[in-house]
Amino acid sequence: MSFKFVLCLSFNPKNEQFVKKLFIVNEIQSIIRKQTVTSELVVDVQPKEVSIALLEDKSLVELQSEGRNISFSVGNMYLGRIKKLMPGLNACFVDVGYEKDAFLHYLDLGPQFNSLEKFIKQTLSDKKKLTSISKATLLPDLDKDGTVSNTLKVGQEVVVQIVKEPISTKGPRLTSEISFAGRYLVLIPFNDKVSVSQKIKSSEERARLKQLLMSIKPKKFRCHRPHGSRRQTRSRTRRRA
Repeated sequence: MSFKFVLCLSFNPKNEQFVKKLFIVNEIQSIIRKQTVTSELVVDVQPKEVSIALLEDKSLVELQSEGRNISFSVGNMYLGRIKKLMPGLNACFVDVGYEKDAFLHYLDLGPQFNSLEKFIKQTLSDKKKLTSISKATLLPDLDKDGTVSNTLKVGQEVVVQIVKEPISTKGPRLTSEISFAGRYLVLIPFNDKVSVSQKIKSSEERARLKQLLMSIKPKKFRCHRPHGSRRQTRSRTRRRA
């Protein structure tokens, strides 16, 4: 398999990490499909829009376009700040930069919240020495019967991902169970499991896919292969000052 990376027109350095993630995800997907193809990722960065085309053997496979001014879309990630705890709802409101505070329920913190929180604190304390997630310490899962008051505090910074976009007078809905989704794979940090869709009935095929995923997945990432999934999440990480 060969993979050619092509940029056209004006390239904005601020989009470099976004492009790199797409490059890695599509390379892994091509390996899994076990096809001998020549793939090209064409990125067109314009003042008002970013377009990304995936070509295989010169044929268009997928086209993604996104406005440069689009914010608070599903899949976007932010470093937010807790504004208010709501013990009665077992939830809190988080400032992610939107005009309305976003909503985060305790159960949406995710099982690996403790590991994520420790990793974020270490990263923010020494930005010159970035720690790889593969070398991070895995802490015990968050207690399902816990409370937001005993877990979070006002002013605390948390990494969150939008699961529901703002509508009318309501702000976005959030989760802290971060995931990176591609066309065929979903990666979840701070988890070493590999899972394959239950819709794949063949035990031989399930075993083959699990073995293949284990051989290529990063350490301390859960790798999930949904059956026939073509979901593509365009995520950007921002910090709210």
